[in-house]
Amino acid sequence: MSKKIIIAIDAMGGENAPYKNIEGIKLFLDKNKSNDYFFNIYGDEKIIQDEIQKNKIDEKNIKIFNTLSVVSDEETPLTALKSSKDSSMWNSINSQKNDQA
Repeated sequence: MSKKIIIAIDAMGGENAPYKNIEGIKLFLDKNKSNDYFFNIYGDEKIIQDEIQKNKIDEKNIKIFNTLSVVSDEETPLTALKSSKDSSMWNSINSQKNDQA
């Protein structure tokens, strides 16, 4: 059995989030039929779960980390990194930093 690639996703980041982010996962899943990946998704669990169900995504390779703090569009990246340590963005980046993704 090969080792799974773990992909960290800040589902609340960007315009039209999390709709566009979950749609991107759906596109990936439609094109990649292998089972060698796992998604760690960070953001508002209820909203993400709704989008996953709308897109009929199988959740066997997905774990959602409920992260209610979101970086606003008005914050600069530096401000966000300094003051938003519990945000979906911070947790997604931190998981990569700590070799969890």
